[in-house]
Amino acid sequence: MSFDLDAVVAIDVHTHAERSAHAPQDPVTGELLAAAARYFGGTPPQPTTQEVADYYRERSMLAVVFTGYRGGQLAHGADAQAGQLGGGLRA
Repeated sequence: MSFDLDAVVAIDVHTHAERSAHAPQDPVTGELLAAAARYFGGTPPQPTTQEVADYYRERSMLAVVFTGYRGGQLAHGADAQAGQLGGGLRA
């Protein structure tokens, strides 16, 4: 992968991919999202690695993306998310 560093407007060094595009959401995450919606009055975004990559690419930005956690464990399908990230960064 390559990019034109002169065209990069910013680098976000800490972003999160909150869900896998390939694995279903676990029940704990659903419960946490429902509680957050009740408390904060809204639904937080749950982007995949590809959605995060697209968002930053559209804005000529680079990002360091971390996978989310589910139920105290590294996100189900973290290897799949790492593969998504690699695919998301291709030109």
